[in-house]
Amino acid sequence: MSPTSKHYKCNDIDIHCQRWSKNGRPMLLIHGITSSSTTWNRIAPQLSQKYQVFALDLRGHGLSSKPDRGYDWINDYSRDVSEFIRLYLDEPPIIIGHSLGAAVAAAVAAQKDQPTRAIILEDPPVFLDEQPGIINERFATTLDMKALPFEEKVEAFMGTARKWPPKTMKIERELAEYKAMNLENIADAVITEIRTETTGYRAESLYPNIKCPCLIMLGNPELGGLVDHKDRERLSFLLGQASIKEFDDAGHGLHNEAEDKFFDHLNEFLISLDSVSYTHLRAHETEADLVCRLLLE
Repeated sequence: MSPTSKHYKCNDIDIHCQRWSKNGRPMLLIHGITSSSTTWNRIAPQLSQKYQVFALDLRGHGLSSKPDRGYDWINDYSRDVSEFIRLYLDEPPIIIGHSLGAAVAAAVAAQKDQPTRAIILEDPPVFLDEQPGIINERFATTLDMKALPFEEKVEAFMGTARKWPPKTMKIERELAEYKAMNLENIADAVITEIRTETTGYRAESLYPNIKCPCLIMLGNPELGGLVDHKDRERLSFLLGQASIKEFDDAGHGLHNEAEDKFFDHLNEFLISLDSVSYTHLRAHETEADLVCRLLLE
C-alpha cells in the first residue's frame, strides 16, 4: 500500500505528511531526530488496516519547511503537531513517537487544551537534560558527516569510527543508505540548536500532566537505549498510568530492530484501548456533545 503525500500549513510552516487510509480513528506517527516520516513505511501499512494513519516530517526534516531557527521541543515541534491535530483531524489521535518524536508526543499530550486518545513513546530521551554535555557530544560529528559525499556518509554510518549510533548497534548498508539520505535532507539548524542543550524540557515538570493512556517501550542502554536502568523506576513514578515494556535485545530504534516484538506490545496496548470507554473529548466538543455521541454509538 502506497501513501498519499501532502503538505499542510501549521504555524506558518509547511509540514509534509504521508497518509495511509481515510478510514478509522486517526493515528499520528512522529519520527526521531535526523529521520523522517519514511521510517514508518513498513509499520504504517499494517496499522492502516484499522486506523487512519498520518506520518509527519517534523520541521527541518524530510520534505517539510526548514527555517533557519526554531527547533524547540515544546514551542516549535509540539506546536506544529498540535495545530495539525486541531486543523486537520476530526478527533483526538493516538500518537506514536520515536526518540525526539516521543518527546514531542509527550509534550502534545501534556497540554490541557489538546485532547489526545493515547500515546506510545518509543525509547524517549527522558532524562538526557540531567547529563550536561551528552547531547552535544552525541551530535558532535553530525554536521561533518552531513557534509560528506553520499557514499562516504553511508560508509561512516556503517563504520566503527562513528560516535552515534553506538558501535554496538550494527548498521547494514540498506539502513545506512536510509540514514544518509535523511541526513542530507535535514536542516543544519536542527543540529546546531539541539547541541545548545536548551531546546528540551524536564520530564518531572511535564510528564505528570499527561492523563491519557500511555505505553512506553524502552531499549537496552548497552545497545543504544536512552533510558538507563536506574532511571526506569522514576519514569514509572512520573507516569503512574503508563505501561512500560523493556527490550533486552534491541537498542534505540525498536520499530526497526525488533519489529515483531514492537508490534506485539503495540497491538496489546491498542486492544486494551478498545476495551475502555472512549471518554476523551473530540476536538471542539462540549461535554453535552460527548454525552449525546456516546448514547448514539
